[in-house]
Amino acid sequence: MSSSCVYPDGAPAPTTEEAYTGTPELVNEGYALGKINMEVQARYYAKEYDMKIAVARPNNVYGAGDGWDGEKSHVIPALTKRVLDGEDPVRVWGSGNQTRAFVHVLDVAQGFMDLTEKYAVADPVNVGHDRETTIGDLVRKICEISGKTPVLEFDTTKPEGAPRKSLSSEKLTRVSGFEPKMLLDKGLKEMVEWFRDNYDEATTGSCPELTIITPVYNEDDLIVPTIQEVKRHVGVPFEILVVYDFDEDTTVPYVEQMMQSVPELKLVKNDIGPGVINAIRAGIDAARGEYIVMVNGDLSDDMHTINEMVAKADGGFDIVCGTRYSGDGKKLGGPFIQDLLSRVANRSFHMLTRFPTSDVTNSFKLYRAKYLKSIDIESSGGFEFSFELTVKGHSRGLKICEIPTVWKQRKGGESKFRLFAWLKNYLRWYTAGLANVWFGRKTK
Repeated sequence: MSSSCVYPDGAPAPTTEEAYTGTPELVNEGYALGKINMEVQARYYAKEYDMKIAVARPNNVYGAGDGWDGEKSHVIPALTKRVLDGEDPVRVWGSGNQTRAFVHVLDVAQGFMDLTEKYAVADPVNVGHDRETTIGDLVRKICEISGKTPVLEFDTTKPEGAPRKSLSSEKLTRVSGFEPKMLLDKGLKEMVEWFRDNYDEATTGSCPELTIITPVYNEDDLIVPTIQEVKRHVGVPFEILVVYDFDEDTTVPYVEQMMQSVPELKLVKNDIGPGVINAIRAGIDAARGEYIVMVNGDLSDDMHTINEMVAKADGGFDIVCGTRYSGDGKKLGGPFIQDLLSRVANRSFHMLTRFPTSDVTNSFKLYRAKYLKSIDIESSGGFEFSFELTVKGHSRGLKICEIPTVWKQRKGGESKFRLFAWLKNYLRWYTAGLANVWFGRKTK
């Protein structure tokens, strides 16, 4: 897939393939040179190795699924977001008289398929049309479809680009028999309806690298400094999913208030069933990141560690465990009996199995999302799920490592950890881990 950006500034509209000179439009020079390099590479592969390659040059593609992505947004999703957000007045760069031809994504897909089947000869072909519309008319159509009536202001002090941009589809029709058919009014209506129905997905931009899942149960205002710590220390694109069981949860109002200033923050209602395990499941289902980290909502986890976890995952590890029991790791506070049993269990398990982590019970871990989304979590008690996921990951041959971290006793509220009630569940995965290492017994 090439692009119409390969054509030079001042190319006549509708632009034919013959307008190509090798010198692209300056505003997209870097991107266009990459596309030109790809076209040249395709031509030589076809010549040297007799490869069948179709080369398509689309322009101004739009359609459902094309969401807003900040400054990188295309014009239609950018205008759609501003209109649906109730912006008034809506300020548009330029006079509004500049024209563009917008091609629907379904037409582009069909054009690609037809060229691949009928004209895979490494010869570039436009996939577009010459049905131009002014930018002014475009924003008016979006307003009409959206049911909004903002004042439109056209700022002629701002650049507006080329006065006209469209493509000739004559060669596309001649070599493949296809011509783009979707009319702008129909395509815009579908686009705006998708954008409105999927607003959260459409306005979060590209998927974040990291999803942070925080199950809560009446954490009150403890959630506020937890989120502030994430914002302060996490240095990769992320989203925070705060998962709650019921509308009366005292955590919810604090999160709703913070969502106004923290766009990465989302509330997810657990509709699977009550309890921390189901909250984790609901969070995994909603996660969009490549990696997932479980973080408690009570300031017990050390957010400094997350960047190091991501770096390890980028280096190829599938599970990165925060450890309190090696290196500079520490466990500060907590009930004496709970602390003693945790240390004994982790130390003995590590000695007996030589697992690649000294803290298999700590819930503060990073996982590859594709692993979590493929696993059936069997735990039914509580935080033993992290033990289960680590044992199952080891059984599958996943790469596991650890990072020292500091765990601190929660600074307020009541801990939801129920050691003796959950002890048998921890023992189940302790023995499953032993069986896996000693006898090669696989877990599901």
